[in-house]
Amino acid sequence: MADPIRGLTQLKDTDFYIYAGSLTALYEYNVTDAVTTNVGAPYTLVEDGVDASQWSMVTYGSFVLATSGKDLPQIQKTRGASFVAVTGMDVTTVEIFMKRGPHVLGFNTSTSATEFVWSDAGDVDTWIAAADNLAGQLDIRELDTPIMAAAPLGDRIAVYGEDQMFVVNYLANDLVYGYQPAINGIGAVSKSAVVAVGRKNYGLSRQGFWATDGTAFDYIDDPMLKHWWREEVNTALLSKVCSYHDEKNTQVIWYFPYGTTTNSLAVSYNYIRNTWSFITEVLSAVDERRIGEFPIAGTETGGLVLLNNGLNIDGAAIVCTVLTKGIDFENPARVKELDSLRVGKRGVGLTFRTGWAETEEGTITWNAYAAIEEGFNFSNLRTSGRWLYIEFLSNQIDDEWEMFALELKGRVEGTR
Repeated sequence: MADPIRGLTQLKDTDFYIYAGSLTALYEYNVTDAVTTNVGAPYTLVEDGVDASQWSMVTYGSFVLATSGKDLPQIQKTRGASFVAVTGMDVTTVEIFMKRGPHVLGFNTSTSATEFVWSDAGDVDTWIAAADNLAGQLDIRELDTPIMAAAPLGDRIAVYGEDQMFVVNYLANDLVYGYQPAINGIGAVSKSAVVAVGRKNYGLSRQGFWATDGTAFDYIDDPMLKHWWREEVNTALLSKVCSYHDEKNTQVIWYFPYGTTTNSLAVSYNYIRNTWSFITEVLSAVDERRIGEFPIAGTETGGLVLLNNGLNIDGAAIVCTVLTKGIDFENPARVKELDSLRVGKRGVGLTFRTGWAETEEGTITWNAYAAIEEGFNFSNLRTSGRWLYIEFLSNQIDDEWEMFALELKGRVEGTR
């Protein structure tokens, strides 16, 4: 796969399969046999601009449905077979596929950007309503912009415009589906900008990052992040934003272009600790852990990646460093001497080194790295200077640790 990956899904059918959509083709990767097959081409996704395309994929039993919003919606019914156009539809494009109960739903169609359609119960070849089926369509006429995203919200479906949210309900009668207005003030920048976590949605609109339970919402970004987002991020390419729920680390991660035309930066929100982090990781499509042991991701260069397994794309260990700010103990004119460092650590891996500099912006003179024992132990050292630094390093494949305490022992000397 040479093109950027713009959509992913997973399927278990005897073997474990990953389906990836690029700008020009659909691929089937048999994880068990490590075989990649081109199962659909050519397609005409848009790469740059405000309407940059992404694939939306769902599995329905042993079927896989995929749509880019630019070409005819596609379906594969047998492993290894080529995708073909979905039959029984009276629309030529669909932006988003979702599965709910015995139906597959399609949002934002060629008929109307505010319309959603659904298949007959248990039959994805029938989409036009008739007296003898449960297919149908509805237009969300109160929606002021095109449907941008749709995500599960408990037993309902949350549908987002650019600044509005509606809730689609399963009615379990001849009407099958209905909708109702829910919230004004939140929306989505792309079809992959909203993530379901339990009975809540976390998403990204042009105004910032938010969370909702369907009845109320909060913008969750702090003032500094909100200012950075509004002032520095190019909103012209946000249709490339992709996100996923990293359940292992209790966080939601959004990937987006930053200073480039491709996804080049990510921010993560830990919903347990209410903290934010920046991630310099380049991913163009992500799918949370559902079948395999790890979440899966696609890259801008056409690669597939297993996330949270401790390996880089090239199979090497991920190198992680944490560097403290310059430590001056509120008196940069005095020389400080560190005698020992006491670190509380659980797990394996993690080393550290200390250093010093004459000024806050000066060159750091480093000591050698030293291992940190498990527990809460002292490491003897001797480092002195006006500005002190500590750097922690983790760079082995099997590293898995948690640091829970840090104490510095030393004294303040005179000036020089």
